[in-house]
Parts: sequence; structure tokens; C-alpha cells
Amino acid sequence: MRVEDEVAFGPENLGLPRGEIAERVEWALAAVGLADYRDRNPSFLSGGEKQRVTIAATLAMQPRVLALDEPTANLDPRGKAAVFATLLHLARERGIAVLIATQDVERANRYAQRALALRDGVIAADGPPGEVFGRVDEMRAWGIGAPQIAELARALSAKRGRPHRFAGP
Repeated sequence: MRVEDEVAFGPENLGLPRGEIAERVEWALAAVGLADYRDRNPSFLSGGEKQRVTIAATLAMQPRVLALDEPTANLDPRGKAAVFATLLHLARERGIAVLIATQDVERANRYAQRALALRDGVIAADGPPGEVFGRVDEMRAWGIGAPQIAELARALSAKRGRPHRFAGP
């Protein structure tokens, strides 16, 4: 098994011509920064590299929307950064809509254009990350952690006796 085989699996099952499959695999691996990994065995990749192979395999199917559930779970900080950088690149440069379900509020605050906070399966807050995550007291009440920077802004505002306002990164 090679990385290239993993990425080609979906397009092969669609019955696409070999030439188109090769083009899609090449594009998808380049899009996630793994073009030089095509002949490697996926079992020997780092966690972040494996996540990016999974994203490449999905991209080879040419989706317009990429929905991911905890794409950086169990990754070290370097792996998380690589995955989020890849997703940001795909959204900005390739025009792919990227939807992420995550508990990593620090990265969501930094990378997202829009944030939704769920409480008991219902949308409790929706808007720009700074606005949503700036609702520190509500986030706590809902059992959702707020980014450290929002917590700091709240603490400094309280110390000065001013209303808390967090505008995001």
C-alpha cells in the first residue's frame, strides 16, 4: 500500500479513466503538501501526515464542500498546525468550503471566518469568531471553553471595571 493508492481509491471506484485519476492524485497530494510522499507506506507516516493523506483522498473526489469532524484529534501541535494550514490554503486558494466540527477553540478562533457554538445540539451562538468566543460567561455556562485570549480580555476588563468586549485575533 502506498499513499498514492490511498488517494486514488475513490476516483478508481468512480470508474474514472486512469489519466484523470493520475491528475487528481497529483493535484490532491500537492494541495496538502505531500507530493513527495506518493510512494511511501501510509502506516509509517506521522499523525498529521496521515490526516493530510485522508484530506487528499477526499480532495481527489473533487468536493465543493469539505466537512471534517475533529480533523486534528490526537495530533501534536506541529501536526495540528499543518492540517489547519492545509485547510486554510484549500479554502482561500481553491475555493473549497471547509466546515469543521472541533473543540479546539484556540485554532477555530484563529482560522475560522464564522463560528457556531452548540448547546445540547442546538445552535446557541453564530457569528464571527471574536463575537462568539467573546461571550466567555455564556460559553462557560454552556460547557464550552473560550480561547485564552478571550479569557484574558475578560479578566483585564473586569479588573478595570469596564464591560468586556473581545473582537478576536
